[in-house]
Amino acid sequence: MLDTYRQMFEYNEWANRNILETLAEIDQAELTKPRKSTFPSIKDTLIHILSSEWVWLQRWKGYTPEFPLNTENFPTFRSLQVCLETASEEQREFLAGLVDAELFKTLAIKNFKGENRSYLLWQTMMHVICHSNYHRGEINTMIHEINGSPVTTDLLAYEDLQKDSQEEMPDGFVNEDLQVVGL
Repeated sequence: MLDTYRQMFEYNEWANRNILETLAEIDQAELTKPRKSTFPSIKDTLIHILSSEWVWLQRWKGYTPEFPLNTENFPTFRSLQVCLETASEEQREFLAGLVDAELFKTLAIKNFKGENRSYLLWQTMMHVICHSNYHRGEINTMIHEINGSPVTTDLLAYEDLQKDSQEEMPDGFVNEDLQVVGL
């Protein structure tokens, strides 16, 4: 089961990276231009995704963040990119250290409203994936509004890329190491 969560976070990292690469090519003024969406701009929406991923990662590690990240934490687009890359690396490290049984561990948190809540670890991990997907969809809509091409972030597109990058060899083909495969 844990392998599935690791794959989902690899997908999440890929989708975030695709969004970032597209946004890096857009005029930076467009990133902060007010929009009609859940958050006031593309940059604010991206910061919300990053903040949520960072906050939950801190909670998984046993820390209680007192507040989410905000626009002041990221004076440049590059600072956002670096922080998201760091968060992804820390997520990979966290996941690498888990065992299946820990997915069913109860995680007690205090949310930003001051309310005590508890969830199973796997629920919060799935929440992060779904939450980021939702807001990447909003960013895609905003990119489309500025006459950009929306970014492919579908899970199956990611899976297709993974499959296409693997070497496919027909039955009985001898590979470079002179090992017979598929017999």
